Amino acid sequence: MVVVGLSIWINPLPVKAEVPNSANYFIGDLGGIPVKIYGQGSSIATYDSSPKKMGPLSEELDSSRDYSSKINTYVFLAEYPEMKMRLSQNVSTDASDFDMFETKWMAVKILSGSKFPGLGFMENDFLSNGETKSRDWWNNYKKITNKKLKLDEYHLIGVNPKTGRQVREGKENDVVYIFRDSNEKVRARIDCHENLLGPIKCMHKWSMEYEGMAAQVLVFYRLEFLREWSQIQRRLTKLILDFRAESPESAETPMPASKTSEATKP
Repeated sequence: MVVVGLSIWINPLPVKAEVPNSANYFIGDLGGIPVKIYGQGSSIATYDSSPKKMGPLSEELDSSRDYSSKINTYVFLAEYPEMKMRLSQNVSTDASDFDMFETKWMAVKILSGSKFPGLGFMENDFLSNGETKSRDWWNNYKKITNKKLKLDEYHLIGVNPKTGRQVREGKENDVVYIFRDSNEKVRARIDCHENLLGPIKCMHKWSMEYEGMAAQVLVFYRLEFLREWSQIQRRLTKLILDFRAESPESAETPMPASKTSEATKP
C-alpha cells in the first residue's frame, strides 16, 4: 500500500526506530501503562533510552527492553471500520489496498514518554472560544456558526502576503474541526488540508489522559472518513487500551483515568 502525503506529518522519526522482536511483539511503558503489543510486523517504536539520532527502521527490538522501558513513539496502520492493525508488511489482497485514493488504511502515531506534550495539551492550541490569538496569517481562523458532525468548524481567513490572495482561494484552503465535551474541554481536533498533495488530507488528534494514559494520538486519513471521526476515535481508543499487558513482571502505577460521563465523550 502506498500512503502519499503522510511524510508531511509523520516523518522523520525523532530517534532510532525498532521493529518487534523475534517473538513478534513490543513491550514497554506506554503513557504509564505496561503494554505488550503482539504481531505487528508493520509497526515501529522508539524508546526514551534509544540513541538520540536517526537510525535504520529495520533494527530488531533491543533484548533489554522490559515493562519499565518508556516508549515515546509508536506508529502502526489500522484498517477502517474495524480498526484492525496490519499484521505484516505484505500488501493485502483487498483491491482497495492498491488504490491510494480508496484505501481504508489509516496511519496511527502515538506519542508518550518524553514526547507527550503534557496533561491538558488539547487546551493549548491557538483556537480558543472561537477566536484566534495568533499574529501569524497562517494561524488565523474564523468559527463557522453551524456545527458539522457535532464539531465546531473553523476556516482559515485573511490574505497570504506572499501571493496577495485570499487564503480560501489558494492552496492554504484549510479547515479545523474541534469537538468540545459538555464541560467545554477539547476532546478532539481534526485539521483537514483540502489541497494537500495525495489522498491523506486529515490529521485527527486527541489525548488519552481521560483514559488514564499519558499519550497523544494522531491519526491520518482521507477526507471521506471525516464523517466517521467519532467512531474512529472510540475504536482506536479501545484498541490502544487493549495493548495493556495482562501480567507484567514490573511496571509503574498508571495515572488514574478521569471519571467522565457519556456526555463528555466523542
